[in-house]
Amino acid sequence: MDLIKRLMELYKALPIDKRPEAIACIETIKIYSVLVVEEQLGFLGTFHPEEGISYHDTRFWNKLRSDAHDAAINACSLLNELCQEANVDKICDFDVTERKKVAEFCGFVLSSLFYSNISCKDPVTSWLNFSQNGESEDS
Repeated sequence: MDLIKRLMELYKALPIDKRPEAIACIETIKIYSVLVVEEQLGFLGTFHPEEGISYHDTRFWNKLRSDAHDAAINACSLLNELCQEANVDKICDFDVTERKKVAEFCGFVLSSLFYSNISCKDPVTSWLNFSQNGESEDS
C-alpha cells in the first residue's frame, strides 16, 4: 500500500477528535523537510569557498534542524500510535529511533504529497480538506 493511501486510510479510520493529531504529525514532518531544504538553499546562496561558513551560522542551522528532526521523530511515533488505535497498518513501518530513516521518510512524505496532488491519482485534498463536520469532502 502506498503512503498516500495509508494516510487516507488512517484519517478515515480515526475518530473525528483524533484527526487533528494526524494532520499535526504531517505538518511537523513537512516543517522538518522544508527546513532541510531551506538550510541547503541558504548554504548554496552564502557559501563561498574562499570565505567559508561561519561557525555561528552552522551552529544555528544545526540546532534548528536537530530540534525539527526530534519533533519529526515524535510525529512518526505518534502516527504509529494513531495507526494502532485505529487498527490500520503502521505508516512509519521502520525503527523511528533511527534518525536517518526518519529523515528519509520525511522527504518521502513531502514528495508523495506533492506528486499525488500533481498527478491527481490520489488527491491529498480528499484527506486534508474536510468540511465543518469533520468528514472529508469526498466521503
